[in-house]
Amino acid sequence: MSDNTEKQRIDEITQSELPLVNREAHMLHELKSHQLKLEMQNLDLRKTREQLEEAHDLYADLYDFSPVGYLTLDEDGCVLEANRTAAILFDQERTNVVGKPFANWLAPGETGTFLAHLKQTLSSTSNVVFKTKIMATGKVRDIRLESSASHNAPGKMRHCRTVMTDITQSRLAERRTKQLL
Repeated sequence: MSDNTEKQRIDEITQSELPLVNREAHMLHELKSHQLKLEMQNLDLRKTREQLEEAHDLYADLYDFSPVGYLTLDEDGCVLEANRTAAILFDQERTNVVGKPFANWLAPGETGTFLAHLKQTLSSTSNVVFKTKIMATGKVRDIRLESSASHNAPGKMRHCRTVMTDITQSRLAERRTKQLL
């Protein structure tokens, strides 16, 4: 073969490989571009996860260490959720409160009025206030309940969100004031 023919053949091979080299370079560029985008998205996801964890921790602190008890009750008055303060008001561990009927801690004679409060709350669109007495390890406590119904999707069980405040000391002060007068 002549040098000219061989050079022509090399030029043909190089030109036929050129699109392949260009395609490979383009694909490599695309992959690097996608990798950069994924790294940026991953960084954004990590920041969002950290923010969500901080918000969760703040919520948990506010919920658990609130000066009032928070309860979520089902339609039958069974405790679905309780914060630390609610468990303390019952003189129980939280695990001994969740899943149990709220009526377990009511003073004798209070169950009927509590169930009426629950029924009224679940049929109301505003907060419902109720004062009752609970028994906790032999002590009677005056409690103020302020409850509202959760608004779930149709067909789902409604819940009662309740704020439970110990008003025993203020009730004692009221009684003493009346006695003095």
